[in-house]
Amino acid sequence: MATAHIVPVGMVDIELLRALLNLLPSILPNWIFELNNPVPPPIKAYSAERKQYKASVIALYLPKFSGYTLGITPYDIYEEGFNFLFGLAMPKVGKAIVSYHRLRPEFYGFTPNFKLLLERLGKEAVHELLHLHGLHHCPNSKCVMSFSNSLLDTDLKEIMPCEQCRRKITSS
Repeated sequence: MATAHIVPVGMVDIELLRALLNLLPSILPNWIFELNNPVPPPIKAYSAERKQYKASVIALYLPKFSGYTLGITPYDIYEEGFNFLFGLAMPKVGKAIVSYHRLRPEFYGFTPNFKLLLERLGKEAVHELLHLHGLHHCPNSKCVMSFSNSLLDTDLKEIMPCEQCRRKITSS
């Protein structure tokens, strides 16, 4: 059984966070999820030139708990070599960060859609948590562990891991 500590980073939508905490146990039923106090994003993570936050700096800044730490943020995140990221996991330190900035339909000029945003955030949160748990990217484009290079990739994959990845979870 794994424990995931969910840490809001910045001004996170509390309704969205609560909905995510209700969703995660249905996907990872043997896990324990704990909501922790919010933290501000570290100032040194912000790139004024890019108008984004560096994901690895935020992830390393998150508090360390026994188990895994998953930060959730509304801010746009990046890493060198990428225009943006939906999330980043750092398995060696047991920490990950997910941004819902580019998961929001309104980012692309569409009407806000809470249900769609929650589904996308759930997929990315599960993806990063399973990276922390030792899983790698899956070649099955429908698997939640498939790499999302675009929002279309995220929308096409399912929120559940494929059978092969489920076997890896239960054997670890």
